[in-house]
Amino acid sequence: QGSSTYYAPNPRNALVVGDVTGDGIDDVVAGAPNADRGATPGVGKILVFDGSGAWSGTISPRATLDASKANQYANVSGVFLSSGLFVHDVTGDGVRDVLGVATESGAGGSIYVWKGGSGLSGTLDATARLRQQNYVKDDSMGNAAPGVGMLFVDFDRDGIDDVFAAAPFADLNG
Repeated sequence: QGSSTYYAPNPRNALVVGDVTGDGIDDVVAGAPNADRGATPGVGKILVFDGSGAWSGTISPRATLDASKANQYANVSGVFLSSGLFVHDVTGDGVRDVLGVATESGAGGSIYVWKGGSGLSGTLDATARLRQQNYVKDDSMGNAAPGVGMLFVDFDRDGIDDVFAAAPFADLNG
């Protein structure tokens, strides 16, 4: 329990199972990429269902993860070419964090991060927003071939995995 991460077999599915609350029991993390925020359509959100709860009847999410900086039709957690939802420890505290890719049409794309742990409850705004410098409209950061939109590797050897995100439509020459 809590030691593995399961990603839905179809990379476009926004469903991940892994311990993001730090209690040692796997949680269910589900994306709702077409969810509206008030009158703003298609912003998207992520729902965290506590793995330690009783699983019968209608289950309410432990946390609703929002990205207040996401624009209309950002589709947080839902991208077309790769997985839009990840759980991985990128803060170095030993607890998996939640990462959601947002296509953000016209804005180059973003990756939103919510810090995992016992505080992952209620309605939360993203802890961080990862963006590329000098992005160009429709670079599509985080959106690449199935399964490789993002990679996690300790590139700088500081003991914490770094985030590598593809931007398949970026033009290096401007």
